[in-house]
Formats: sequence, structure tokens, C-alpha cells
Amino acid sequence: MTGHVQRDQDQEGGGPKKKGLCFLTPRQVSIIDELLSSVSPYGEVRLTVEKGKLRFFSSTRSYDAYKYRPQGEEFPDEPVEGE
Repeated sequence: MTGHVQRDQDQEGGGPKKKGLCFLTPRQVSIIDELLSSVSPYGEVRLTVEKGKLRFFSSTRSYDAYKYRPQGEEFPDEPVEGE
């Protein structure tokens, strides 16, 4: 993660103050959660901020080239590099 958000600490030195969401709306959190649950094990979700507001979501599904096999297509066993 390239960014870090620092939250205000409680006067008593405990955890962060309970303010609710600072940047995202509950709807945006729900959308991000849905995107995260839909990506493959090698996928990623990107958030783009423009003028201080969340503007775009994008997700990418990636596949391991050594393990991926399209459905309905049969390939002869290919050697895996390093074997």
C-alpha cells in the first residue's frame, strides 16, 4: 500500500476516535467489498481519486500462466519450467 491515513487518537490514549467513515460512503465500501470478493487469487482492485474524491474503481483478474486452462479446451500436458 502506498498511502497511509493517520486517524486522530482518543484523549485517553486508546484507539481511534469513533467518527464513522472519513473518505468513503457506505455504498462505496459495499462496492469495493464486492469487487474484492470477485477478483481471482492474483487479482487487484484499484481506486482512483480525483480532486480529493473517489472517482473510479477498476478491477483486474489475473491468472497463473502455468495453471490456467480455458474451459472446454484440452491441452497436452506441458512441462512446467524448472522441472
